[in-house]
Amino acid sequence: MTFQKRLKETRQARNISIRRLCSDLKIQKSTYENWEISVYPSRPQFYKRLANYLDVPLEYLMFGERKNGEWDQAIFHLRNYVEEVVENILKEVDRQPSSEGGKNLGQGRGLLSRQTGLLKMYQRQT
Repeated sequence: MTFQKRLKETRQARNISIRRLCSDLKIQKSTYENWEISVYPSRPQFYKRLANYLDVPLEYLMFGERKNGEWDQAIFHLRNYVEEVVENILKEVDRQPSSEGGKNLGQGRGLLSRQTGLLKMYQRQT
């Protein structure tokens, strides 16, 4: 089951409307609806806020039920993904002309921060 499906099913199981959830968490309805369809929250703190609001473990929303180390495997894949993102950002910055490098480096750091924030937040939970 995907993150989006777990998110939707958990919300529905608790009889929480999208409107109420969005109002309580102060997020736009269209943004949340996208999370239930196909898009992942862009800011790591939203995962924790959603888990707290829905009263489920963060690990459940992210990875589902734990079965024989599946979360450990998911964390391994998440780390590999973050490392790949870092590598791609650094390659992209290196390809830019020096006049553009500073601007792109700042954008790259922002992307890197968003990508690694989720991993760090999860590591603090375990």
